[in-house]
Amino acid sequence: MEETPSPYRWLGYMFVWMLACLLLLQEGKVSELFIFILLLVAIVLNGYCAYRFALEKWTFLAILAFVVAMVLDFFPIVAYFVIIEIFMA
Repeated sequence: MEETPSPYRWLGYMFVWMLACLLLLQEGKVSELFIFILLLVAIVLNGYCAYRFALEKWTFLAILAFVVAMVLDFFPIVAYFVIIEIFMA
C-alpha cells in the first residue's frame, strides 16, 4: 500500500517560507535590493505552492492561500519601510 502525501504540505511550505522571510529580515542591515529579490522569490514560491495545492485540492482555496501568503510576506516589508520613513523624517 502506497500512501499519498497530503496536499496541505504545500500550505506548510508556504508557512515555512513566511517564517524564513521574517528571520532574514531580522538579520539587521538589509539592502533594498535584497528585499526586492526576497519579494520576487516569495511571489514565485508562493505561486508555485498555490498552483500545486490547486491541482490537488480546490482552486478557490489555492487562490485564498496565495493571497494570504502574499499579504503576510509583504506586511513586514511594508512595515519596515514605513517605520524607516517615520524615524528618518
